[in-house]
Amino acid sequence: MPPKKKYYYTPETKAYYVRLKELANSCGRLASKKSLLFNLDEAVVNPECIRTLKNYYDGDKGRLEDSIKKKEKELRDTDWRRFLRASDNAGIKRDAGDRRYEWFFGRMVLSEEDCDLRARVHDWCNAELEKIERGVPTVLPPLEVEGRELIQPQSVPDLMARYNELLANRTKRQRKQ
Repeated sequence: MPPKKKYYYTPETKAYYVRLKELANSCGRLASKKSLLFNLDEAVVNPECIRTLKNYYDGDKGRLEDSIKKKEKELRDTDWRRFLRASDNAGIKRDAGDRRYEWFFGRMVLSEEDCDLRARVHDWCNAELEKIERGVPTVLPPLEVEGRELIQPQSVPDLMARYNELLANRTKRQRKQ
């Protein structure tokens, strides 16, 4: 019987997934503000939306729009850059002109009704963090230890491929019904 493989994570891997979850949370807050603005522009406005506008933005739609612009800038300047730094620290190679990162960011700030990528990213990050927390060693063993395998975190293109596969499976299931 071959020896059981042991998987090792570097400390940067955990930091990467934590930053990715923080990015998803920030994108969710921006998505909720955009959703509120969209709902206020509907023909029939939900009373809850009016209450939220009144309580948080003094009933001023202009303040909500300013808040969205400010949050978008803040998100790109802080959380997105922190995520990219964590990605670099984890050893994920990325191409500076890769448009998939912009697509990923754009999908992350959509509402849950339009795209569930943010929820899937949370699920995937939680699963990886749980593996790490369950006692899987986070320090790389010496090279002479047999059966070692370093687990690389999932890059943005990997996450997108995984999400596209999920969408393709959903489409297949819907066609069968």
